[in-house]
Amino acid sequence: MQRFTRSPMRGWRWLYSFFGLLMAGLAAYVFLTWPYDVSIDLVMLVFPTLLLAAGTGLLYVGSVLNDERLAAFSRFVQRWGF
Repeated sequence: MQRFTRSPMRGWRWLYSFFGLLMAGLAAYVFLTWPYDVSIDLVMLVFPTLLLAAGTGLLYVGSVLNDERLAAFSRFVQRWGF
């Protein structure tokens, strides 16, 4: 098993991933538990969407931060235009 000892930022990777999961989970909870009889105004539609986008971005940053395997996967995804 390879240890990522070269990276001085390896502790930050887990922090980014934790907060990314927390934010994405909170946004998913808001989306999935929204009562259908309550009208959704623009603020309550935009807030969870921004939260989900920020959480996903933090997960991405946390996953590719000085991790060669996930950086290679990121290059593969960018190459095929997903």
